[in-house]
Amino acid sequence: MDDLRYSGQYADVLVNAALKIKKGDELVVILPEYYKSFGELLRWTAQDAGAKAVNIFYEDQEKERDHYLSGRTDKYRWLFDEQFDEIEKKIQNDARLLVLRSTRFGIFSQLSPEQLKLRNQYYRQDFGRIFYYVQGNKVAYCLGALPNSEWASLVFPDEMEEVRIKRLWDKMSRAIYLDRENPVQFWNDRMSILNKRKQALDLAGFEKIVVSGPDTWLEIELPVNHLWQGGTHSRPNGRDFIPNIPTEEVYTIPKRDGVNGRLTNRHRTYFINRTVDEHTLFFHNGELTKVESPDEDFAAEFVDWLSSMPGAKNLGEFALVSNSGVKDQGVYFYEPVYDENASCHFAFGSGYRSNIKGGEEMTDEEFLAHGGNLSPLHMDFMYDSCNMVISGVKHGELTRIIDQGQWVYQYDEGEVCNEEQTI
Repeated sequence: MDDLRYSGQYADVLVNAALKIKKGDELVVILPEYYKSFGELLRWTAQDAGAKAVNIFYEDQEKERDHYLSGRTDKYRWLFDEQFDEIEKKIQNDARLLVLRSTRFGIFSQLSPEQLKLRNQYYRQDFGRIFYYVQGNKVAYCLGALPNSEWASLVFPDEMEEVRIKRLWDKMSRAIYLDRENPVQFWNDRMSILNKRKQALDLAGFEKIVVSGPDTWLEIELPVNHLWQGGTHSRPNGRDFIPNIPTEEVYTIPKRDGVNGRLTNRHRTYFINRTVDEHTLFFHNGELTKVESPDEDFAAEFVDWLSSMPGAKNLGEFALVSNSGVKDQGVYFYEPVYDENASCHFAFGSGYRSNIKGGEEMTDEEFLAHGGNLSPLHMDFMYDSCNMVISGVKHGELTRIIDQGQWVYQYDEGEVCNEEQTI
């Protein structure tokens, strides 16, 4: 990343806008082995902001792949249990957490289905220890991404190899506003818009969301005590943080057994090395029951894959996105942390406890009783809302929130929160 523009601005946004590092803070960073130089840039930036300690842990996907290719069936220990214990202890003592992924698309393609299943099982076990704190809002965290050549080849297959990664990074940096005069302040301004939106939706008290459009009518019941999240999150100590860079969404939790209808999607979907551009999803009593697609293999494999994990055919998140810096780039990134911020979406699998009032303190049984969903999976699924209307329902009355991809919901005596105020 040394030769990429805006790397300093990126570190500044992650440290000072997203995690808001202050004097005396401790920071835990997890990122790929081949980005050690950026790890050191993050260390210097955090220390300059006052961090008393910066703990960096690296993962190496090549070593992980080779471990399983060799035929071994034991877990690849990219971190030892003692190191996970150390990370957990720091998180419990209010360290802030930064996870930067850089997916090497195809790197595990040589693994057999059994080897890949084993790898994914172990990986979820390891990161499950960390994401327990993320999903429960028990840590101030930020998730982001870093470019690599395999990813760039997927996004720009027709470009010359030497320009792909720079073009990908150019799109990424513009999507997260690093080209602005003061990116940190710009992000603070964006968050104020999202904060207004989630507050307005909480006040509205919608009982249900309806997504309508061509070949689409999907009703999504919301738990009685649901909350909308988005923009900045807050810890009990009053400190704010931005959970993703980028983030352009406001989101809530569907009632686990309250999703019914169908949704026809013409937004590109990437699933297990396959790109699908059209499909229809059918839901009954909260569960995905059928997928129809011109790609019949996708339709069958997707349902089978979800069926292999408890709770994975139910929804854990429903998110609203209108105009955004990501959408303006006009590319499909093949990376959920970016693509989810270009369109409305939902997530299969586990829900966030912070989306139910008091959910962060609930047991699993209490969370389920309040309508939440539990699963080892949380997978974002984007759909094209540009030809749809998304409405909130209360006492049988529909109120438009998003119409043809644009935010139209009014609040504060008629104010419509317009992204053009800042984009």
